[in-house]
Amino acid sequence: DNPKVQLPLTKTPSQKKVPSLQEVYNQTANSLVSITTDSSVGLGVLISQDGYLIANGQLVENAETLEIQLPDGKTLPATVIGTDLVSNLAVLHIAETNCTPAQFGKFPQLQAGSQILTLDSLLQLNVKEDELFEITSSTDVSGHNVTYMQTTTTLPLGSLLLNRHGQIVGIFTKDTANKTYALDSNSVKTVVDQLLANGYVSGRPSLGLKGRNISSFNRQYYQIPQGVYITEVSPNSASAKAGILPGDILIALNGNQTPNVPVLKKHLYSYAPGDTVNLLISRNGKEKTLAVCLEAFA
Repeated sequence: DNPKVQLPLTKTPSQKKVPSLQEVYNQTANSLVSITTDSSVGLGVLISQDGYLIANGQLVENAETLEIQLPDGKTLPATVIGTDLVSNLAVLHIAETNCTPAQFGKFPQLQAGSQILTLDSLLQLNVKEDELFEITSSTDVSGHNVTYMQTTTTLPLGSLLLNRHGQIVGIFTKDTANKTYALDSNSVKTVVDQLLANGYVSGRPSLGLKGRNISSFNRQYYQIPQGVYITEVSPNSASAKAGILPGDILIALNGNQTPNVPVLKKHLYSYAPGDTVNLLISRNGKEKTLAVCLEAFA
């Protein structure tokens, strides 16, 4: 556990002179890293001198290998501290003690039409001026207040939203109907601080089990259905009380197919703790439906 490590949010500088786009880029570039997994690449943001960084949750969720390239070209393996697919954020750690942490600013009072800066995670990390198109505030499945912002330009996940002083005030973490949205820095801090301290975010819905994907080879060889293979069921958990056993194959959640772990989590996180869901499982070649009342991560 790393309870002493937290994501600091700093006040917006009071000076009237604002840096140029090049100066903003220079200020930010030394805190950005490239993340390479066995199947994809993405952008990471360093948040501490001793090697903690924020990454896209989907990017690292099922990665078998994680390699971080620092601004100076040095490459290091990374360890996953925690992943939260509700916010689509993850925290990683590398064995490096001389990192330059990025500056995160407190989320300002913005409205549609406000001018903002963006840093595209793919297009050579260019800093550009943009405009907020839509701002939506709501509560997530755990009751946390969150704000999502859409800019006039659709940006890839992992891109950054910055104020005129170069402080990060949002990270693009959500995509819906070919549109991407940035999560505000206050919400990013809430998630990241819990991932740093616990490895998870409290209040998220939980089935109380662990599972893994089934390869197409194993499905065909053992003549089993597509789904998530249950490897562990926590004692006294909701799944244990419902009668789910290790070795069961989870085929669907409330009628939605669960061909792999990421899809299962996506469906799971559309519900809240206390909701009851029906799980279709296969056991010894026979299918059965079991009702599970979702718990909350403590």
